[in-house]
Order: sequence, then structure tokens, then C-alpha cells
Amino acid sequence: MRKPAQKAIVLAVSIFAIMLVTGCEEQDNLNIKKHKLIAVENTQLKKDLALLDKKIEGQQKLIEKCEQEKEALEARPQKDFKGQLDAVLIDLSKENERLQNENKGLTAQLEQLKAKVQQFEEELQKIKGLQPLQPLPSNP
Repeated sequence: MRKPAQKAIVLAVSIFAIMLVTGCEEQDNLNIKKHKLIAVENTQLKKDLALLDKKIEGQQKLIEKCEQEKEALEARPQKDFKGQLDAVLIDLSKENERLQNENKGLTAQLEQLKAKVQQFEEELQKIKGLQPLQPLPSNP
């Protein structure tokens, strides 16, 4: 009985060894396939990353350009507004000066007319024989 038992043990060990070797080969084949898939995926991810880096660089340039345009637009209205304000102030100053001069001229004319009216009233009173009237108050 020893021989059939020995044969059975040898057969069992042989089958176990074959299964072990076959299982390892399959595992190695699976690992190799996984590594190849991971390598392909890594390559694709690197390409995608490079493409995204280029897109990001383009977007950053676009952002810089937009910021420059924004600054230019923000500066322009301030310059325009300041220039318009200065122009309005200059116009107002000129108009004010013109009105002051006109006011002085009209005041002088009014004083002359008051003096003529006073003189005329005095002459009229002399003619009528009455006393002259009080002078008209002058406006400041």
C-alpha cells in the first residue's frame, strides 16, 4: 500500500506544483497586462496634461491682456472726466469773469443814469420852484 500511497502523494504534489506554476504565470500575465494598461494611461494622461498646460498658458495670456485693457479703460474715463471737468471749470471761470465785468459796466451805467435823473429832477424842481427831492439810494 505504500506504493499506491506514495504515488498518490507524488501525484498530488505534482498537481499542486503544476497549479502553482500555472497560477503564477497567469498572475504574471495579468500583471503585465495591467502594467501595459497603466503605461498607456500614463502616456495619455501626460499628453492631456501637456495640452491642458498649453490651454492654461493661453488663458493666462488672455487674462493679462484683459487686465491691461481693463486698466486702460479705467484710466481713460478718469482722464476724460478730469479733462471735461477742467474744461467746464475754465468755461465757468471765463463766464464768471465776463459777468462780473458786465455787472461793473451796468452798475456804472446805472450810477450815471441815477445822476442824470437826479440832475433832471433838480432842474425840474427849480423850474417849479420846489425843493429838490432826496437822491435815490444806490444799490451795492
